[in-house]
Amino acid sequence: MDIQVTAFQDRNPGPSYLADSGAEIFVFPSTPADRIPSDRSLILAATNDSLIKTYGLKTVTRDLELRRTFRWIFIIAEV
Repeated sequence: MDIQVTAFQDRNPGPSYLADSGAEIFVFPSTPADRIPSDRSLILAATNDSLIKTYGLKTVTRDLELRRTFRWIFIIAEV
């Protein structure tokens, strides 16, 4: 399997992200502030079939200087 992982530099300050062009979902690690009870309609499972707790979605917008901004939707999860 050929996995393409690329690091992008955003023109605005903030955290850096790695983009896996073959990923079906993007996962963002949860913080203590994210870990509040909510309706968890997203269910993720690890390869060993254990459940991964999720805490909603996070939208990230990045300006990569390519004539438009890019938007990714991450699942906030306990990873």
